[in-house]
Amino acid sequence: MANVQRFDDGRVMRAGITLLEVVIVIVLILILLALFLPVIVGEFKSRFGTPESLTHCASNQRQIVLCMQIYKNQNDGLSPYRPTKAIDGSHLATGPTDAASARATAIASLELMASVVGGIPKKIFICPRLRDVKPKDESGSDPEFSANGGISRWAAAGVSLGYAYDFSCPGDSEPNRIILADRGRDGQIAHKNKVVVTYADYHTAMITLKPGLLGSGHFTENAPGGITTGVFADPESKDAQGHLDNIYDDSNDGPGMFSHGKGSATRTWVK
Repeated sequence: MANVQRFDDGRVMRAGITLLEVVIVIVLILILLALFLPVIVGEFKSRFGTPESLTHCASNQRQIVLCMQIYKNQNDGLSPYRPTKAIDGSHLATGPTDAASARATAIASLELMASVVGGIPKKIFICPRLRDVKPKDESGSDPEFSANGGISRWAAAGVSLGYAYDFSCPGDSEPNRIILADRGRDGQIAHKNKVVVTYADYHTAMITLKPGLLGSGHFTENAPGGITTGVFADPESKDAQGHLDNIYDDSNDGPGMFSHGKGSATRTWVK
């Protein structure tokens, strides 16, 4: 209730505010919050990511590796592999020999897996933080697409998938060998300073960016097509000198990094 002061000349001065005015101010604040809070929250998520998006990525990766297991059961224990030309998505008879074709091969290999296993929702290949990085076309409508023929529509579209796959991982690799990881967009990290990875024994984990380690002697530059803004040091893997390993290593870190199942049993080059 406002206080009222009356003067001798008849003037009236009111001090304070009324309950009605308080209610009006509160209502206005609530309306403004309703209008702008979704924008603020959306911007925060866009810049920093959320625990929910990391959980979503881990769920997607678990579904992908489950499909890999189904594929291997149907193909004599072999993991998905489809050597592919980066220029047009066509089959590459000799296997990839450079980072661009290795990246196309990784994408086409996941597409082949989806085509063979069947019934896999395309959304599991999409990082929730980078929804525009996704397969462009369904491969199931192309009967000529196979392990050794036809065109990989995903690779030919010239886009990435949300997750990078290391087809060089050998069957006898160590359990802590990474086979799948957040790819993100070139020069951009999907979850600010974190990535979700999946290991050869199919467990997932979250790795945090370690700044200032590039050029320190035991970390290499990230391969083209991977994340290029820092080093993600894998806490479960070490290089020959006992240093924590970079999960986006150069292809020269071990023999067979361009070959199906012939890469390092411990070191990772996700494509």
